[in-house]
Amino acid sequence: MTSQSPGDVGPTVVDPGTRGLTRIAPNVVERVAAFACRDADGVLSARSAPSASKMPPIRARADVMGSHVHLSVRVPVVYPRRIIEVSASVRAEISRAVQHLCGLHVDGVDVEAVPVNQTRVTRVQ
Repeated sequence: MTSQSPGDVGPTVVDPGTRGLTRIAPNVVERVAAFACRDADGVLSARSAPSASKMPPIRARADVMGSHVHLSVRVPVVYPRRIIEVSASVRAEISRAVQHLCGLHVDGVDVEAVPVNQTRVTRVQ
């Protein structure tokens, strides 16, 4: 943005940081994190298993402090996947999405994995 004074020869450049402040609400960051979990390997979502009616939902909680955020997520994990690998994938996807879409630095992501057994047991009568 530029402004011009009557005695100036050329426009003056105004620093964009002095024009205002952008605040991103925690619920926006939570929504971005929950959607990012869907792309992580090993996370069960309605998109990956639409027939799973009793699947626990993906939940996210964000603590935003200025330009930093700490997230806690609860994700259903496909059995028998390694929880450590799924958690690493979830952390990477959330960090990438929140940094890219919200412009916030992710300090940490706590992952609570909820195991989901997709194998059906049929009983012989």
